Amino acid sequence: MQWDTMSKVVFLIMSDDVKMDLALTMAANTVGTNRYEDFRVIFWGPAQERLLRLEGPAKDNFEKLLRLVQLIVHALIMRGIRE
Repeated sequence: MQWDTMSKVVFLIMSDDVKMDLALTMAANTVGTNRYEDFRVIFWGPAQERLLRLEGPAKDNFEKLLRLVQLIVHALIMRGIRE
């Protein structure tokens, strides 16, 4: 079955343990797959503090998400300059 429209998703990350690592992995794995029309990642509560001390694969996945944000911001700036 094929859908005419794509889904939008929000990753709301509130945990500061292994569940946060899994959510970061899921979010990072969506980058470049066109799986979702739009996706957002929100860190709340304990997850916000944990961002300051990420290590290993969790840190790599967070950096992958940051690179995506930087690319989007750059594209928007360039688009604004041309218009």
